[in-house]
Amino acid sequence: MVRASITGDKLQWADEGDVRVAFHRISVGEALLVQAFLSYDRVSLHQWWITDPTKHLNPRHAIHQAFDQEQELLRRILFTPETDKPYAFEGAVSALLSLLGFSVANYGRIPKLQKGPDIVAVTPLGHVAVVECTIGLLNENDKLAKLVQRTKLIKTKLAEAGHGRLEVQATIVTPLSRGEVAADLEIAGEHGIAVVCKEDLERLVSQVALPPNADRLFTDSRGLIPGSNPSLPFVRVEK
Repeated sequence: MVRASITGDKLQWADEGDVRVAFHRISVGEALLVQAFLSYDRVSLHQWWITDPTKHLNPRHAIHQAFDQEQELLRRILFTPETDKPYAFEGAVSALLSLLGFSVANYGRIPKLQKGPDIVAVTPLGHVAVVECTIGLLNENDKLAKLVQRTKLIKTKLAEAGHGRLEVQATIVTPLSRGEVAADLEIAGEHGIAVVCKEDLERLVSQVALPPNADRLFTDSRGLIPGSNPSLPFVRVEK
C-alpha cells in the first residue's frame, strides 16, 4: 500500500480554455487502485477511485474478457434477449452473477432439475440467492408463486442441515424496465421478492471490473424488494 499527500503549492497548474486545472504525479508502483481525496482548508471536498486500465481488480472479469472483451455479448443477451431463446438470458444472468463474485449453479439448464429454481447463487459467507429469470412479465406462468415455494423449500433444507443462520433471498430478474413490470411489483413485494430490472442490470454490469463483493450485493438486494428502499450504493470508478 502506498500513501502520499501533497499541498496546493506542489501542484502544477495550467489553463484549459476558461478552466484552470492542476495536476501532480505520484509513483504508485504496481497498485491496481488509487483512492484520491481532495480537501481545502481541512474540509473534505471530494473523493474518487482511479484504476489502471491495463490491470484488473477482478480476476473473473479478466477471464471473461478473453472471450468477450467489452462485455458486448453479455450486454446483448441481457438487454435484448431473443424471445425464442429464454435459456440464453438465464445463462447470461448466471455469468453476470459469477463475475460479481457469487458461486453459481444453473439448475434451469439441467433437464431433470428444471422443477427447481433457474439459478442458485451463493455468497462467500454462504448466503443464498434463489433466482428466477423471465424475459416477459414477472408473474408469467405463476413464476412468483413457484419462486416463493422453491425459496421456502431451500430455507427448510438448510435449517434441517444445521445452516438455519444463513439468509435466503428470493430474486427475479427481467430485462424489462421497472415501469414495464409495475403491475406485478406489489405481488413481489408482498412475498419479499427482490426484483432486478433492466436499470438494475445496467448498474450491476458496470460493477464487473471492481473487486467482487457478492456479500455486499446480497445485502443490497434487499433494497430491490418493492416497497423498500430501491437504491443500491454502487461505487463509481474512473479508468
